[in-house]
Amino acid sequence: MASNKEEALKVIERLRPLRVLEFIKATSETREATQKSIKLLCDFFSSANPAERAEVVPHIQAEFSFVFYWFARRMAEKAIRDSSPEAIWDGLMALVLENYASDYRDSLIRLMLLYHSATKLGLNVEALFARAAALALNPDVAMGVRSFPLRPPANRSLAAFFYKNLATEIHLVTGSLALKRSSSEPKIVIRSTCRVLPGGWHSL
Repeated sequence: MASNKEEALKVIERLRPLRVLEFIKATSETREATQKSIKLLCDFFSSANPAERAEVVPHIQAEFSFVFYWFARRMAEKAIRDSSPEAIWDGLMALVLENYASDYRDSLIRLMLLYHSATKLGLNVEALFARAAALALNPDVAMGVRSFPLRPPANRSLAAFFYKNLATEIHLVTGSLALKRSSSEPKIVIRSTCRVLPGGWHSL
C-alpha cells in the first residue's frame, strides 16, 4: 500500500495523464499497472487519518476519474470470480476516493454492481456500505453510498440501471461509452455485453 500521503500523491500523479480513449486501447500490462496503483490508493485511504484523506482526495479530478469507475467495476467482477469480500471493499473505496469528481450517476452504476456482488457473497451489505460511507469527505457521496442498500428493491435492481437479466447474458442498454473486453483489441461500443458467471455477472 501507499504508506503515506506523499506516496499516495505520487500514485495519483501517475494516473493523471490517463484519458478514456487511450485507456480503451491500453495493453493488458497498462491495465494491470493501473489496477495496482488504484489498489494502493484504496489501501492508503482505508487506513489514513481524516486530515490525510482530506489532502489527497482533491487531487483526483474529472479528467481521469473514470479509472476509479473502471476499477470499481473490476472489483465487482473479482468479488464474484474469487469469492473475495475484500474486492467489494476496494471497489467502495475507489468510489469514495473518486468523490463525485465526475458524474455522480456513473458512481451509482458501480455501486449497484458492487451491491449485487456483495449480496451474492452473503455479506452484510448495509453495514459494509455504511462503513465505507463513513470515510467519505463529500456528504453527498457519504449519503449515496450509505443509502444505496436501503433503496426499495426496485430502485437498486439491475433493471433500474438498464441492465437486463437474460438466460445467459446481461446487456447494458444505455447509449453511454463502454468497454468491451474480448480476445481481440478492446473496442468502443454502445452496447456493453456482460456474461454471467456462476452466481453473478461478468463483463466481456
